[in-house]
Amino acid sequence: MKAHLASAVAPVVTANGAEVRVEHVSKRFGGVVAVDDVSFAVAAGEAVAVIGPNGAGKSSLLKVLSGTYRPDSGRIHVAGRRTDVLSPQAVARHGVSLAHQVPRAFPNLTVRENVMIGALSGRPGHRQGAIGGVEEILSLCDLAGKADVPAIRLRLLDLKRLELARALSTNPSLIMLDEVTAGLNGSDLRDVIELIRGIHAQGRTLLLVEHVEGVVGTLVDRVVVLDWGRVIAEGSPTDVAADPRVREA
Repeated sequence: MKAHLASAVAPVVTANGAEVRVEHVSKRFGGVVAVDDVSFAVAAGEAVAVIGPNGAGKSSLLKVLSGTYRPDSGRIHVAGRRTDVLSPQAVARHGVSLAHQVPRAFPNLTVRENVMIGALSGRPGHRQGAIGGVEEILSLCDLAGKADVPAIRLRLLDLKRLELARALSTNPSLIMLDEVTAGLNGSDLRDVIELIRGIHAQGRTLLLVEHVEGVVGTLVDRVVVLDWGRVIAEGSPTDVAADPRVREA
């Protein structure tokens, strides 16, 4: 397995950030409207948080953006291309990646093998440039010393790092983070915040869902607030926190 993957994987590179436009997007599950006529834009290289109470539609929105769910209405453009009509695999090849709250590593594969698998599904034609390869991603995510350890043996912090490494391995221009800091505190939380900051500093567009106010205030300049699937506020973290509609939600 290791030899086959190592020979197949070309270097994975830093991508320029992608502009994102979400236009009147809705997603229903039976009689439940999870995402309700949502519109917003993210500039290339910008970091934006989506916040709101439980059940507000935040994770559903990220899954629509990643292609996991097909919207019932509306349009999504990433880097100038319409992506809401694409398969999840095609969306990923266009430079969109989603890291999940619960890490989804292959438990019996090593850390390096997990990242290599992601690299194999990365964007074609973008194999030259800044990060260089899988080993550089492991180093960036502080996993180089655990490269040959099976994922099942990792503690929570390293599983979170591996989830981010797997998301990076596809060479995304838009990386979305769905509460990846959940369950962390203290120095572990600070380590992951710094890792996310470093990922954004590479020039990638960052869209994150978070409940931890300190994480949002540290990493982003703009916030979009959802409640019952609808956008109720948008602005700086300070302005949004003072909005009466947000406090009520």
